[in-house]
Amino acid sequence: MFDFPTSARISLWLLISVLVFHTACHTEKSNPVTHETEVIRTRPPVDPGGLPKCDTFGMNLYQHLKTNPGNLCFSPISLQIALAMTGAGAEGSTKNEIAGALNLDLHDENIHQSMYDLQLHLSELTKADSLDVKLANRLWASDSINLRDSFSKITRDQYQAEAEILNFQEAEAARKTINDWVALNTENRIGELVPVGSLTPSTELVLTNALYFQGQWNLPFEEKRTKPGLFYVSDHKSVETQLMNRKGKFKYAKIDDKQVIELPYGDGQLSMLVFLPESQQGLPAIENQLNPETLNAWLSQLKNQEVAVTFPKFTMRSNPKLLNALRRLGIESAFDVKQANFSGITENNNLAIADVIHEAEIEVSEKGTEAAAATAVITKAPSAAAQKTPTFRADHPFIFMIRDQASEAILFMGRLENPEE
Repeated sequence: MFDFPTSARISLWLLISVLVFHTACHTEKSNPVTHETEVIRTRPPVDPGGLPKCDTFGMNLYQHLKTNPGNLCFSPISLQIALAMTGAGAEGSTKNEIAGALNLDLHDENIHQSMYDLQLHLSELTKADSLDVKLANRLWASDSINLRDSFSKITRDQYQAEAEILNFQEAEAARKTINDWVALNTENRIGELVPVGSLTPSTELVLTNALYFQGQWNLPFEEKRTKPGLFYVSDHKSVETQLMNRKGKFKYAKIDDKQVIELPYGDGQLSMLVFLPESQQGLPAIENQLNPETLNAWLSQLKNQEVAVTFPKFTMRSNPKLLNALRRLGIESAFDVKQANFSGITENNNLAIADVIHEAEIEVSEKGTEAAAATAVITKAPSAAAQKTPTFRADHPFIFMIRDQASEAILFMGRLENPEE
């Protein structure tokens, strides 16, 4: 992890997913084994071709979150990892619902090894001078719960999620312990994830996942070219914000009523995709079109060419409410203590998910440490020099996503409606 000063940090994403399990009544005390946190183990590089496809869940979830007004950001892959780990202890209709929502075959005995490979692949994207990707998982268990050995083995071996005993009778002390872990794994950027009142004496298990990302643009913006300008929030409202500017070779396309551009990080394995409507009020139309098929169709039209880019500096923090969105994706029984079946977690099948807490933060600015890796933009677009340089001016609401080229996993996605909120 690299400690860049705030003024030099071009992109910083932080996310935590927390699943809080409550039970209707306490069980007899047992003594589950605790372990120290382990770092994802290294081994020969993972073949991305064999990794599970994890883009559908994010775009489906976006369709259910887009109705909330204002700025939005969340991490599909972090939620998918957290819920897949939870699914390892689900049975019956609860398992089927989680599997359907995630678009993962949780009945496949190899799926959790595949999720491990995906986490390992993402962690291997870290480059000393351009990218930092950090994943961490942890279970927090009441001393009254008896975790099944099979569940503990999967969460420990495939998710590196060790179990730590907490006394949830002392809810505030337990909350501080979890929040301290969150702060440690997000470089102290998120220190109060679990709010007062989230944990109660009936809490039996808390599952946490943290994903930290820091990337340096392959083609950084020059600070001297950043100027104040208007960002058009709506037909009747604009705000003054700082707009960054540069020309360079980017993968770009003008498609019907939208522009699409790829802004690479480091050596180009990870990039930010930006979907900008032609109209200042055209965002809903693009949101409605967004799905895996249209995404692939749009990306297939990107061509490497000289583009004049104007892009806002912004900092955004988002904590979308997920329970209703997850219900609309088909996860129903998991939230009902009378219907939930988490008998794969504990012999006493009395657990249900009480809440899913999710928080993300993004900071976008001009540059960071110069990247030593070469640009991934290699091929020239035919006759681009003879054409007028396209202008990509992101001065009105747009959709963005951080995507891994090899696995097609979406680390983060969302929309910017107002850079000054």
